[in-house]
Amino acid sequence: MKVFLMRVLIVIIVLILIVYSIFPYFIINLFGLVNSTKNKESIDVVIAHYKEDLKWVDNLPDNCRIFIYTKSDQKPNCKRQYFHEYLPNLGRCDATYLYHVIKNYHQSHEENILFLPGSCDIFYKQFSLYLLLHNTGKHDFNNCITTNNVILKSINDMRLKYFIKNGYCSSHKSNQHKDCTLIVSKFKNLNEFKQYFDLNLDYVTYWGMNMIKSKTIYNRSKEFYVQLYNTLNDGDNVLNGHFTERSWYSIFTCR
Repeated sequence: MKVFLMRVLIVIIVLILIVYSIFPYFIINLFGLVNSTKNKESIDVVIAHYKEDLKWVDNLPDNCRIFIYTKSDQKPNCKRQYFHEYLPNLGRCDATYLYHVIKNYHQSHEENILFLPGSCDIFYKQFSLYLLLHNTGKHDFNNCITTNNVILKSINDMRLKYFIKNGYCSSHKSNQHKDCTLIVSKFKNLNEFKQYFDLNLDYVTYWGMNMIKSKTIYNRSKEFYVQLYNTLNDGDNVLNGHFTERSWYSIFTCR
């Protein structure tokens, strides 16, 4: 029995090391559950909403001040108090986050800002949100699906090339694009985008679920965010949005 348990333990350790080599922040957040900081620091939650069901918002902690930006004619169906604004359906969730940063650049923020897509009712995003909330305030930047793995970054480059050729449509049933064709403007690939905005991109992020310390916003000038925002205004399904989604770590940390 002891030999069996030892083998199980070894397998678990190996699996943890493999996952850590691919998504280090996921493992860091997972172990962070041992010392949960949920409800210990205030949060501004910024939600990019289209037509998704936002009932999940009612389950957010009481220390959250909620901002919802809707890019359709649908009113959010959550019951708790929130700030609300309708926006044109341009630039994916990334333009929504930038809009909030630009609009409130000189305003008072809570200690932390959590940027979320409206599609957090999907089970794997629910778990990512769970981890982020339990690790509130522990990192200047936190995204569970952040990677510096060379192989995964190469796969990401291939995916982007596939999207450019074949189009991209959201997998969320309430957030489908009318036309899956990606709008390509100014930048033809991630490297051009990276060089234009002088981004390092050692770490690549996914899913648009980012928790930051609000102070990190001021690592960049307001003009930088405006310039980035202006590359996302060509439509709702823009390739530059995919570039931005993958760049949030570098954008906020300047690393």
